[in-house]
Amino acid sequence: MDYSFDKSLGHLSHVISKSLGTHLERKLLAENILLDSEQWSIISLLYHKLDLNQNAIAKAFGFDKVHVLRIINKLETEKLITRTTDTLDKRSRKVCLSEKGVNLYQKIAPLAQETIDNALETLSAKEVFLYMDLSKKIIKNLTIPQNELG
Repeated sequence: MDYSFDKSLGHLSHVISKSLGTHLERKLLAENILLDSEQWSIISLLYHKLDLNQNAIAKAFGFDKVHVLRIINKLETEKLITRTTDTLDKRSRKVCLSEKGVNLYQKIAPLAQETIDNALETLSAKEVFLYMDLSKKIIKNLTIPQNELG
């Protein structure tokens, strides 16, 4: 198959990702929640993974460490997260949600689910399953094994 920008997997994935973020941000703004989709993503990750270090957060999203640090600094200023020194590695800082962060997650989660439901509303349950399954396979195909990273 010849490459076509309009049919490019990377382009289509990017448009979906950006559109989901934009739609969620509109819902948040309507609720007077001043949070962007990247900040929400980190809050959601921390809610489900409890506490991670900054490197693990960067790796989860494919962000560089400086970008993650800026987001984490903002979330900490807003008292949505706390950072503590890792007891196993003093050079590392664990990041976890504060009580305020947990409360905000619980307020936003239904809006995030509504955004996803809106995106999938014209798809059948079978199509949604197939999309999720194929996406996981593509991610697996593109994941570089740790032993190849050097």
